[in-house]
Amino acid sequence: LVLRIDFSYLAEHSHRVSAETAKEDFAHFLENRRSNQTLFASWEGYLWKLEWGPLKGCHFHLIIFFNGSERHKDAYIAQQLGDYWKTITKGRGIYWNCNSNIEKYKRLGIGMLDHFDEKKLKVLREDVVRYFTKSDQYLRATALGESKRFGRGIMPAERESKAGRPRKDRGAPGREE
Repeated sequence: LVLRIDFSYLAEHSHRVSAETAKEDFAHFLENRRSNQTLFASWEGYLWKLEWGPLKGCHFHLIIFFNGSERHKDAYIAQQLGDYWKTITKGRGIYWNCNSNIEKYKRLGIGMLDHFDEKKLKVLREDVVRYFTKSDQYLRATALGESKRFGRGIMPAERESKAGRPRKDRGAPGREE
């Protein structure tokens, strides 16, 4: 289950939030995963990118991976995470839930992805993740100084288990034959 969320700050606060403060808020958000098991259950990993823009100030783009066999309702989970961001930032934060606007995307690489859905996996790799490394966004980030601008969480190691049936292709929608 792939979520795409942007974390930023209300306009009246955005010009006063430094990269260091934004990263402290984000670190606080991530640190609370251990104590908030309901919200963060089945969290598998994440990618983040810190940007600065003249209107938004410092803001984060996130891709979050959940175990899709244990979690569903991607838009709802993203909303809950966004609301939690608002709490962490003491009401200064806002968010954009890409998963609640899936119908706007011509090429979809978020939401529930099937292991064999090569088309969606390709969009995730080539469109969604590639956006995180766009050079024009990176160059505009000079207002961030030497602050780290990209990061990732460590995904759990693949486990070789003999339990259960082997995974089979069920003819996932969007699969090109």
